[in-house]
Amino acid sequence: MTTSVRVCAQCGATAPDGTRFCGQCASPLSDTTSAPAAQERRQATVFFSDLSGFTALNERLDPEDMRDVVNKVWERAGEIVSTPEDIAKNPQLQHRRWLTPVEHPELNATLEYPGPPYRFSETPWAIRRPPPTVGEHTEEVLNEVGSQSRRYEPW
Repeated sequence: MTTSVRVCAQCGATAPDGTRFCGQCASPLSDTTSAPAAQERRQATVFFSDLSGFTALNERLDPEDMRDVVNKVWERAGEIVSTPEDIAKNPQLQHRRWLTPVEHPELNATLEYPGPPYRFSETPWAIRRPPPTVGEHTEEVLNEVGSQSRRYEPW
């Protein structure tokens, strides 16, 4: 016997037939089975946030209401958090020459890295060594944590 499955139009998760709400995002499921919208791959920055009283609030509210609360928090956080492009175009940081050009040994190119958080007239700040290459410290770190049983090759 096969069980029919519905697809959530909001997040694309599957839900057993007869359920009214998506088990992943708590969106109401429609009576018709629909394929999820075409998805697009995007770069994401992970943002950790601690919502004070989240557990107690989650126990009191319906899933739909809790989803609305979390969505409002994310909406507001999106207004606060700057993207790398925002930072590069920030007039104050541009005036301070905060982004610092650094030669990258693997790429044979100059990249801009975050610069000094402050500037002092008598103790100039500088990047004194190039950024690490891929796998440069892997063996050292693994040896430090006790994984000496085999040789690790960089990527």
